[in-house]
Amino acid sequence: MSTAGVSAARMDGHESLPRVDTGRRQSPAKLLYVIDEFTTASAGTEGQLLALIGGLDPLRYEPHLAVFRQSEFLQGRSTFPCPVHVLNVDRVASASGLVRLAGLSRLTTHLGAGLAHTFFNDAAIAAPFFCRLAGARTIGARRDMGFWYTPAILRALRISNHFVDRIVANSEAVKRSVHNQEGFPLNRISVVANGHAQLRFDTAASAGFRNELGIVAGDRVIGMVANLYPRKRQADLIRALPEIRGSLGQVHVVLVGRGPDRDELLRLAGSLGLERSVHVVHADDAIPFVKHFDVAVLCSESEGFSNAIIEYAFCERPIVCTNVGGNPEFVRHRESGLLIECGDSAGLAAAVTELLSTPDLAAELAAAARRLALRSCTSEAMLSSYMDLYDEVRGLAMSAQPA
Repeated sequence: MSTAGVSAARMDGHESLPRVDTGRRQSPAKLLYVIDEFTTASAGTEGQLLALIGGLDPLRYEPHLAVFRQSEFLQGRSTFPCPVHVLNVDRVASASGLVRLAGLSRLTTHLGAGLAHTFFNDAAIAAPFFCRLAGARTIGARRDMGFWYTPAILRALRISNHFVDRIVANSEAVKRSVHNQEGFPLNRISVVANGHAQLRFDTAASAGFRNELGIVAGDRVIGMVANLYPRKRQADLIRALPEIRGSLGQVHVVLVGRGPDRDELLRLAGSLGLERSVHVVHADDAIPFVKHFDVAVLCSESEGFSNAIIEYAFCERPIVCTNVGGNPEFVRHRESGLLIECGDSAGLAAAVTELLSTPDLAAELAAAARRLALRSCTSEAMLSSYMDLYDEVRGLAMSAQPA
């Protein structure tokens, strides 16, 4: 078991978040986060976990992070907001994996951690038993609609969930999905919305964005922030572009993300004669790009509660997104954005065209989305909800101890 560098300092490329300090004066409880691997600070789950670790009230909770597998991201950092413990578990379903997972029990005992919070697939399946073996209560995280479920994984989760005290979903849709597919009791599933620090959105728009991409003054920009995977369906937006351009002149599509579909998406653009109008870019912080979007799109086929639409809202960009998962809990049709059905390129083209050609409507919907984000999707709200949940689960643990 190896340990990465420890520091409470700000991580490069990630905003410092305000800690929620309730004024309590007590010894902080040890809290162990467990995740398969930590490869980036810019992805949705890792970014939210990093915000959570960095924002906890240090008088209430002392966080530690256990990762099953080492990563270049962690190896390349000399600082992290909490101690990092690498378990070197390559495959959980192996003899060597089980031996190394026993190290998770030893670590939990050594730290005196009474609470563990798991993220990602392998940790969801393997960690609860070994944390419970060391006497810790366990909270699981579910942040999507279960696109990774298979019959074998669901069987494993139903067994592992016997050692899970609570599951946290990031939307009501995910809560229902966990109950329906994993059989976990509804009254033990809590919903905590993704939260973002408002300071993050004070950054300026990227100064060289348009020049670098050959976007001239007056051209419109439709943007989408999402990793380049088939379930995100960026191809639907590319196919909609010719219809959008028909009445609006020069319009560009900017896809912010990385992933295996990059070359295929660029080939699709080329086949439609759009090679100069479709751009794929990547940055650790997408916000300076988002601020250039005239319309912000999310056309994925599966979402728990997309961080992208919250980012769009905080940047006050008009939103078009698919009516899937937790999206409609935030994007309310014609109140805080426009909803379309998944795979409907014609409907996507019509919605984007309406917003580009009706600036008053676009501004009204964008302002409403920002107000909603400020009410329900701040880092302060998220941190407060999580710490209250931790207190509650710890309270259950303490009440279960004999007097």
